[in-house]
Amino acid sequence: MQKRYSKPKALLFGIKVPYELNNGDTILVSSLSKLQIQSLHTTYSLQKHSLIYYTVASSVSTLNGVTYYELEDIYNFIMDISVPTQKDIDVLTKSIKVLQDKKYQTEDFRSCDVCKARGMDKVRNCPMLDKSTHSPTVIYTFEDDNTYILRECPMHDINNSELLGPALELMRHLEHCILPTSGGMLDQTVFVNEVIPIITPLIDKKRQPLQLGL
Repeated sequence: MQKRYSKPKALLFGIKVPYELNNGDTILVSSLSKLQIQSLHTTYSLQKHSLIYYTVASSVSTLNGVTYYELEDIYNFIMDISVPTQKDIDVLTKSIKVLQDKKYQTEDFRSCDVCKARGMDKVRNCPMLDKSTHSPTVIYTFEDDNTYILRECPMHDINNSELLGPALELMRHLEHCILPTSGGMLDQTVFVNEVIPIITPLIDKKRQPLQLGL
């Protein structure tokens, strides 16, 4: 079976990841920007094989040693490292929302460790516990959105999210009107393009008192 290296995600910046071919050689696979992916899919949307071939050609420095039968696997690998999953974005959206709500910043909600130490994980619909033990009456609400309700404690996702740190760093970039990579929005990673709409309202909210004071 094809041996693969772990697949990190291109977050604020593009990345290069080693990929082992069937013949034992290793090539470097580069993540693609939003613009590159968009252009390829627009040009070859009706030609699956061409889309796969030219996506791989856009990512690797050489196709030497790459067989026809490996192209689709490499294509999937490129998309995996270039594009965050919808689940990733959903978890990140939830985590940012939790961080903005004051009631989840108290000592009781600071981390899973605090919760476990106080035995509160048993009554909070902890995602680490079997759902058969969860209470149907436990819900988590948010001050700024009455329609947004969670039925599991959100702290586990926050404590284990690999995307939250980069998202908050992106927010700091945007507060100074700087994009991580030179160029426009489409020259950024897909992650940056997906996350900016999530965090822009938070930046606007932080700037609002300054605007009112002018």
